[in-house]
Amino acid sequence: MTKETSKGKGLADKNPKWERESAQIRKVQISLDFPDAADILLRTLAAREHKAPSSMIREIVGMPSSPPKRARIGVSFNEQELLELGERYGIDPSDKAEIRRKLTDEVTRVLSSTEPEVEQENADSKSAKQKQAVSIKELQTVSDSIHERFQQALASREND
Repeated sequence: MTKETSKGKGLADKNPKWERESAQIRKVQISLDFPDAADILLRTLAAREHKAPSSMIREIVGMPSSPPKRARIGVSFNEQELLELGERYGIDPSDKAEIRRKLTDEVTRVLSSTEPEVEQENADSKSAKQKQAVSIKELQTVSDSIHERFQQALASREND
């Protein structure tokens, strides 16, 4: 009994899932550098659409995109920063899973908390917070406009 082998056939030929994954491996990533204003608007629009910025770029240029499997944001920390975070949270700095949980909890808590009382802040801090609030409001207005134009562009593309 002889064992037949076929040259040129890899694992991808035996399993359709592996074939799809093999095709995905061959994708080329292109890094894009946008002016600050365009970068902010792109990220804001993506957030409003509950999508990744890369998915928004694909949609803008008419390429298909898939919804994110899970929402995640990567943050890099060096060893010294991990030591500081471990100390801050009272945990072993090598326990990256627990650091991730603590970071997620802290950021979520900060983002969901209400603004501190304005009366308790000094004049400089009030001024800075007022400027920040104006900037956020201006960004929201621009974001609303961009979002509306994006929706119109998608609608007109679908009608073509």
